[in-house]
Amino acid sequence: MFAYLADFGTTNEWDPRAGGTRLVAGEGASVGATYETDVRFLGRTTRMRYTITELDASSRRLVWVGRNSLVEATDRVVARAVPGGTEVDYTSTYDYQRAPALLDRLMTLPLTRLMDEARDGLQQTLARHEGPRAA
Repeated sequence: MFAYLADFGTTNEWDPRAGGTRLVAGEGASVGATYETDVRFLGRTTRMRYTITELDASSRRLVWVGRNSLVEATDRVVARAVPGGTEVDYTSTYDYQRAPALLDRLMTLPLTRLMDEARDGLQQTLARHEGPRAA
């Protein structure tokens, strides 16, 4: 299951707002691999470029950093084997480039919705693969 999560190209399968994800540099699930994806957010589509910055199969931990001209998103994923499947801890942080702090506060609710939809999609997709729980 960790190999599935480490392949950023699978986001099209579980993130309902991601589309057209493609590898643009590096090799698949490896540190330095870079992907572009189109993300639908607040009625618009924006292109993000994500790079795998950490990937440790032994601890089942990975970090993706996504950027465009407005935001830097850091996604941290830790997968743990549990009875009956896999538990996934997925956290994201956002840093707005050239934006006032007020924008950060205004984006909290829409970003929470975005992450809730991604979480739900990931839970459903992983359940089809092995019956895991996502946290």
